Amino acid sequence: MKKLNKLTSYLIVVFFTVPLLLFLNDKYAEYVFENLYEEIVFEGDYFGSKNGTTIYLENTKNNSLRTIGSKEEFREFFDFVTRKISPPYKPILNINKINTFKTYTEIFSRFSIDNKLYIYSLETKELISLKNNSPNLLSMYLKENITLTDVDAIKNNKFNYISHLDEINKLAKNGFKIIYAPIGRDLRIEDEYFDFIIFSGNEYSESKKNFDKIFSELNNILKIPEFESEVTREINSQSNEHTYTSNLFGSEYKANLYKSYNETSCLKIYHQGHGGDPTSFKYFNTLKNSWLENSCDVLDFTMIGYGRNNTKVNLPIGQDAFMALPPKLSKIHKNYKSFNYRNNEVSVSPLAMFTINQYFILKDIIDTNQYDNIDAVGISGGGLNIIFLSLLIPEIDNVISVNGSSPIDLDPYYDRDYDYGEIEYYLTDFYDEYSYWKVYFISSLMNKINENRQLHMIYSVFDYCCFDSPDAIMLKNAMDFIEVENIFIYLNNSDKHEIFPDQIQEIESS
Repeated sequence: MKKLNKLTSYLIVVFFTVPLLLFLNDKYAEYVFENLYEEIVFEGDYFGSKNGTTIYLENTKNNSLRTIGSKEEFREFFDFVTRKISPPYKPILNINKINTFKTYTEIFSRFSIDNKLYIYSLETKELISLKNNSPNLLSMYLKENITLTDVDAIKNNKFNYISHLDEINKLAKNGFKIIYAPIGRDLRIEDEYFDFIIFSGNEYSESKKNFDKIFSELNNILKIPEFESEVTREINSQSNEHTYTSNLFGSEYKANLYKSYNETSCLKIYHQGHGGDPTSFKYFNTLKNSWLENSCDVLDFTMIGYGRNNTKVNLPIGQDAFMALPPKLSKIHKNYKSFNYRNNEVSVSPLAMFTINQYFILKDIIDTNQYDNIDAVGISGGGLNIIFLSLLIPEIDNVISVNGSSPIDLDPYYDRDYDYGEIEYYLTDFYDEYSYWKVYFISSLMNKINENRQLHMIYSVFDYCCFDSPDAIMLKNAMDFIEVENIFIYLNNSDKHEIFPDQIQEIESS
């Protein structure tokens, strides 16, 4: 009986003591936690928290920094059993070391995409993907002694992307460049987006190697014989304005030539997009007046079916067969997929209908005038059209496309299962054979025929319409890194789908 009483007493003691010890242990762990937090937190530091409290933890496995902004978040990194910070983390208290980590963390977080910083080796032509902000790792590719002040200077340039990209690459060591896309609206980056650097480089090499063949093929499939069109001219002597009409397949396409009052050897071509007639846009009228004042003739074009050319279009759909598109249907460009025309043995692309009238008119004007300098400017669909027109007219010097197109592999508009509505952008029968890359490259490589040929492409990175970030910046990255000749990409920090006349004039005068 005494033994039983002793056992009972023992069990009672255990029953009450163990929970008490566990309770006291938990209390002690909380005490250690609270004290450790007070020791390692930096008050008034907003680097890792909007509350002004930041803990700096070093990941000892990869030498990278982790910031914690609250006591609640710190609980996830504290082991209450061992009463220590959970491996592989340990706190950083040295201010100099923290400032070094801060700098590299800021660079990594600000310029990385999906927590990866992409660095391009100019020597090996390789894209290097860095997955953490380790100072040891980043110092291999970034200049020595970079400070937060250097990073702050870049922040001030964030609204001017040309300066922004230049400033970012001042951080990189010689032989390397940081590849950057803005973190913000419309960011759609995945690893495979970076495959385009290799792909575009291969496309460029192929285009250079086979320039004569590709140039000839494009001219064959984008041209209709000149006997199909008759170009006429009507002169308004009071306004010094000439109206040209291309009579093609029994339908008319009109363009205006504004003649300078001075003798001139300069012609400026302007092409509006799907917005309508050029004269409806302030930026065109500004450019036109400036060009005329500088003794240049000005020729303006519209998209087929738009503006002054929102008229009936007779579309060839087979030998001696035509389909009449009334005005309300001629502006719906998917209707041109029914185009069917053969030039000898060559099947002409439906894309010919978007530039062939312009070609006939421009050819007539060039043949009857002596122009030493010819530049072409186009916006949106007109920006795409002047690139195609430049493939047919080698005499064009500067080709300036504003928010006109971007490669299909960069732009989400070109989902093959999505009907974007304007077939000139996505006609698979054409672009599967001649990618946008190839079209751009052949246009620029025409400096073999015209030594003055250059292709300039301008993009608003927040354009509300189309061809915004990240594809515009990815395109600039590719053109920069494959060192393509005679192609220049300009990035504007704008959400407007329009032309900035000052920028056009700056390009033309450079």
